[in-house]
Amino acid sequence: MLAQSYTSIILFGLTRILYRTSFPLIALLTGLYVTVSCSTEKTGWAHRQYHNTLAHFNGYFNAKEIMKEAEASLDETMQDDYGKRLTVYKEIGDNEAQQVSTQMDEIVEKCTRVIKKNSIRKRGKEHVKWIDDSYFLMGKAFYYKLDFPRAQQLFNFVARRYKEEDTRLDAQIWLCRSLLRQENYIKAEKVVNHLASEPELTEAHKVEIKKIYADLYLKQDNVPLAIPEIKSAASRTKNKDDRIRLTYLLGQLLREEGERFESMKMFESILKMHPDYRMEFYTQIQMAMSYNLNTGGAEEVRKMLFKMLNDEKYIEFQDQIYYALAEMSYNEKDIEQTIDYLLQSTEVSTINTEQKGESFLRLGQIYFDRPDYRKAQMYYDSAVSYLPSEFENYQEIVKLSTNLNDLVEQTTIIQHQDSLQRVAGMSEKERDRLIQNIIAKRIEEEEQKIAEREIASGEINQPLIDGGPGSDGGGLGGPLGPAGGSSKWYFYNPTLIESGKSDFKQKWGNRPNEDHWRRSNKQQQFANLDEVLEESDDPDYIVTADGDTVSITGDWLDPAYYLKELPLTPEAMAKSDQLIKDAYYALALVYRDKMEDIPRTIETFEELNKRYPEHEKQLEVYYALYILFGKMDDPSSADFYKNLILSKYPNSDFAMLIKDPDYLNRDSEEYKRAVAEYERIYKSYFSRGYYVQTVRSCDEAILIYGETKLKPKFELMRAIARGNTEGKEAMKADLQDIANRYSENEHGLEAQKLLASLSAQEQAEKERIEAEKEAEKAKDIEQFGYKFEPMSKHNYVIILNDQNVKMNQLKNAIARFNAVNYRMDGLRVSDVIYDRSNSLQMLTVKVFGTGARALNYQNNFESSPEIQKLLPEGTIGFVVSFNNYAIFYKSKDHDRYMKWQKIKYAEL
Repeated sequence: MLAQSYTSIILFGLTRILYRTSFPLIALLTGLYVTVSCSTEKTGWAHRQYHNTLAHFNGYFNAKEIMKEAEASLDETMQDDYGKRLTVYKEIGDNEAQQVSTQMDEIVEKCTRVIKKNSIRKRGKEHVKWIDDSYFLMGKAFYYKLDFPRAQQLFNFVARRYKEEDTRLDAQIWLCRSLLRQENYIKAEKVVNHLASEPELTEAHKVEIKKIYADLYLKQDNVPLAIPEIKSAASRTKNKDDRIRLTYLLGQLLREEGERFESMKMFESILKMHPDYRMEFYTQIQMAMSYNLNTGGAEEVRKMLFKMLNDEKYIEFQDQIYYALAEMSYNEKDIEQTIDYLLQSTEVSTINTEQKGESFLRLGQIYFDRPDYRKAQMYYDSAVSYLPSEFENYQEIVKLSTNLNDLVEQTTIIQHQDSLQRVAGMSEKERDRLIQNIIAKRIEEEEQKIAEREIASGEINQPLIDGGPGSDGGGLGGPLGPAGGSSKWYFYNPTLIESGKSDFKQKWGNRPNEDHWRRSNKQQQFANLDEVLEESDDPDYIVTADGDTVSITGDWLDPAYYLKELPLTPEAMAKSDQLIKDAYYALALVYRDKMEDIPRTIETFEELNKRYPEHEKQLEVYYALYILFGKMDDPSSADFYKNLILSKYPNSDFAMLIKDPDYLNRDSEEYKRAVAEYERIYKSYFSRGYYVQTVRSCDEAILIYGETKLKPKFELMRAIARGNTEGKEAMKADLQDIANRYSENEHGLEAQKLLASLSAQEQAEKERIEAEKEAEKAKDIEQFGYKFEPMSKHNYVIILNDQNVKMNQLKNAIARFNAVNYRMDGLRVSDVIYDRSNSLQMLTVKVFGTGARALNYQNNFESSPEIQKLLPEGTIGFVVSFNNYAIFYKSKDHDRYMKWQKIKYAEL
């Protein structure tokens, strides 16, 4: 009753004040409160007024003010990305939820106290009007904590129990929002349908219902149904910011549906509402993106974009402006101008890496459609490097980039070997002249690069080779640096190096220092490691066609440097030809299987046949061309290759398949015997669990029927049986072998499925064990009684044996440590006897603003050699919040607290 006494005193004082200010009736009522018991069992007028006043002013009012402050903070934090399609509501995420978590906990605590202390519910009726509001506010708090099931439970409770209160309508709206966040679209639609039929809806409620419907449809990718709901909500809302945002979303949706003219009208209407400068900028960008030849107004939009390019206010958005100009040019079928604008977008983009990636992606798409796969590969590769992994269709972009890399890799091999063969076929005199020209050109290029760098850095230009006046006579001395004292070689000039790094990062981003840095796909280029080592070891000599040995150096100024790859002997030429043949075949497969470009596939196969009429893949290529021309509806060309196969390879499987399409499916006598044996082993042994006998029988069957198509099936059954006798690892090894050997048919795929199933089972078992451990941990944690408060004030506690330490010396050392490392934090150190029977002393360093700050201190403290040498063996340290400090110190059970803290603070 102490709380009642304090309340009585306060209310009595309030009575006196109101009496003096000419409010006698209120004063009389207030006076009555003083005489009323604090019971919630009575429903009399005085009791109701008493608890209504306390519920409102002691709890709910404060909780509501906290909610207002938190929602204002969230609205400021959750900035829309106008470059992407907006959502109907600003969707709170993990970071934002963490930001307001403490405030939401406080709201829940205050509302819970209001309900517990002031609710008067008798005969199915609540007599305190702030109780339903408190439940509703708690629901919103859990929603902002991303605890949607709890929020849903509370909103549903308010809607069902308080059917006579206004809060039931708001609760149903937030119930729908909670269901939508949980992707429970069926139930959300039922709730909003019921809500829409309510007779007491305000205009604000009707706007929210329209937004709920729109959100429901958009989350299910039903844009046509969402558009009229958004349009209605935007026209009816009284909130200007909401109207602008919804109109912007409406413009985006109309453009997606091809309604570009209507989309333009929406964005034009936004400009008349005078939005802030970011919204104004993106609205103008969206207008450009919505433009096409049918909407008109091209010159006005383009003029507006060029004006923004020259406005310093929009300098950070120049990459997006160029991108919008590119889209306009693309819609006008001016592809060259589109490419030019996209290149400018990539050049001016320095901060917005995603926009840079989108511009590269658009360039890649344009060149892919031409098709110019080499340029498409270059831009797709750059796009993958800049786009975030959550970008729409990112994995498909990566896949296409990888395929293009494979394509370009093969074309590069062909071009490179062709160049080498061409040079190798020259006379020695012609070859020497070509090499001298290459060296001269390279020297000129290096001089030009250095001149440009020196001009850019404001330095005086000096010759590349000659040390110049005032030098010590040293020259270049080779490609890697100056032989004497000249410091003008590029890689010895720190200013030029930093300038180069800056230019590189601006163009390519942060790339790791590794080989093939420009490639997004750095898969192994060779299947055999010995081949890699053999080809990577550059010999220091070559043998010419005449049998002469020529020494090779690493100096690009030495003409012999350029001879090392030339196929100057018959053996080297044969090896070069083989590389070209393999590359042509691989290139055709890329066109066919990955790019699905049949004309390019045919062209590549025919070029291979033309250059190497008797290559070893000829039969496979003939059959592929026979099939491809059939798909192209070119029967005469298909017949040409069919006849070639039948005449040159009459006994091949391909010839038999042409004559009889069921050739591969026909059962020979041996195959029938193999089937019978397979069925016998399966029924007699495998299905009955006789796995040892299954393995033996399969071994015998493989020896006898190893040449039939049934061999892989025997091997699969054997692998599973062996797994049941020798364990999963034996089965996995056998299945992996089958998957590798039969990767191109259904048996290999079946082995892969079994491996995946085993892996899934192992993962499921691992997760089950982990879940049990976590559940056990959670059970233990709940029993500890501590509260996780990472954003509250913390102390760092040290418990040590005071018999084995010089306490004053240690405290002085801690004071020095704090003064050096945490001078501005105002830390204090106190010590108390913790456990006299065990001679344990407790030092407390305080105060830290958050748990993370205290953990940072602990890490640095425990890494200090000066401190550690003063601490006796067995010393322990941990961080603890103020509330938990009182609990653990009272129980003196630091082991229990540290167990709890280790789990709860693991992610801080």
